[in-house]
Amino acid sequence: MNLRLKQSSGMAESMSAALKLMENRRIFTGSLCRNSHIGTADTAELQAAWGEGKRMIGLKRGSVELSSHQEEWDKNAENVIWELKQLFGNAAVDIQHVGSTAIHSIYAKPIIDIVIGLRDLNDISPYMKVLEEHGFVCRGEDIAGQILFVMGDFEKDTRTHHIHVVKWNGTEWNNYINFRDYLNCHPDKAALYDACKKKLALQFSGDRRSYTEGKQECIECLLKEAYVWRHRQ
Repeated sequence: MNLRLKQSSGMAESMSAALKLMENRRIFTGSLCRNSHIGTADTAELQAAWGEGKRMIGLKRGSVELSSHQEEWDKNAENVIWELKQLFGNAAVDIQHVGSTAIHSIYAKPIIDIVIGLRDLNDISPYMKVLEEHGFVCRGEDIAGQILFVMGDFEKDTRTHHIHVVKWNGTEWNNYINFRDYLNCHPDKAALYDACKKKLALQFSGDRRSYTEGKQECIECLLKEAYVWRHRQ
């Protein structure tokens, strides 16, 4: 899960834009709902296809399959975070469970997202070998300012975990934390994002790239709102 605003001006300039966007959010919400076509029939289709409460961790690379929230995800994330803390020691300022599997009221792909905050992204260098020895395979800088590690059954081409290494308290770190906390504290916003995800999952079950790109407008809107919410606390 990549959470990044497209605007190069950064989060500081997004305050006024976010305030304006929040004032007009009913327009945005109405447009999204009109275009989503999520109703009782679609929800039933989702439940029939994937099952309410289906227990699973891991998904074939490139595919899209959603499941309702599982307590197993939280426990699994706690265990992996503990392992990562043992490997990094004091080099990691903080390590947290993020992404949709950390938002309890929404459906999610059964891939656990974890973010590691370092004082400097270059601090990852001494840990590359030991991470790979423990099953964390580096996929490089998937977006600017973030190094991605993955876990899974590579022979079966499945992924169970995405580990995002970023600068602690930088834009990427704050986006992950703010997005998770905002949606967990605002069920109506979580429901909006959930509807967007379900619509796209039905459209692009075998095309994760299109699924991810389709969420971007909704994510950017919610990130701006989350930024304002965080700074009003």
